[in-house]
Amino acid sequence: MTDYPELILQSLSIARVEFPSLDIQAELAEFEELVSLANNELTEVGTDQQRLEAFNRLFFEELGFIGDHEDYYNPRNSCVNAVMETRCGIPISLSVIYFTLAQTVGLDAYGICFPGHFLVGCQLDNGIIYLDPYDEGKELSTTDLNNLLEQVFDTPSVGEAERNKWLMPASQTDILTRMLRNLKDIYFREGDQYKALDTVNRILEMDPESADDIRDRGLLYYHMERLEPAILDLTRYLKLIPNAEDTETVRKILLDMHEDEPSVH
Repeated sequence: MTDYPELILQSLSIARVEFPSLDIQAELAEFEELVSLANNELTEVGTDQQRLEAFNRLFFEELGFIGDHEDYYNPRNSCVNAVMETRCGIPISLSVIYFTLAQTVGLDAYGICFPGHFLVGCQLDNGIIYLDPYDEGKELSTTDLNNLLEQVFDTPSVGEAERNKWLMPASQTDILTRMLRNLKDIYFREGDQYKALDTVNRILEMDPESADDIRDRGLLYYHMERLEPAILDLTRYLKLIPNAEDTETVRKILLDMHEDEPSVH
């Protein structure tokens, strides 16, 4: 097996939240098959533009990767193993497979943590282009990018500096954290406290000072009646953001817990 991207390995580790018995080595072998196929088909391709066009035909037409517009919030869509199997996913999971596979055939592709919609950037000979693997690799214009930002921030216009700020290549930590937050939100939506707790713990391993995640973990502990860690997290949250919008709500929860468990410090 050739060297595989570390991001794929770490993404598969995240998928174990949803698939606890996942065989990561078997999934890496599956990714390696995609790498071999891509390299075999694109060995004779010339320019970067031609290589990208050939890669898109392979990824979307031959392999059949597509965005899931019917069951978007299914947690499987956030797990790269399931997306490799079903060829169906959400922007970030499709993008991770897309750009890591594209890199193995010599394309300078990378992930972008764009607000509300994960994207891919690709440096070609004539400049950078921005692609949406969730929409079959559509190349996004400046107008398209502005429209996405306007939907997220509910503002009628977005300046060039604001747009460019969001188009920087994402780090591996940025990508993994975003994948985990997607899963966390899904598990909160489904009421699956144990899986939500697993994801938030993983987030805090990478970003220990994330106040929102400290609060969310505290609330999970509170609903799971684990009062001591709940008090610790929610108290820490108020110290990190003393003027947060939900300060009074959090204070009330803390007061209720202290009344229920006065001996907890």
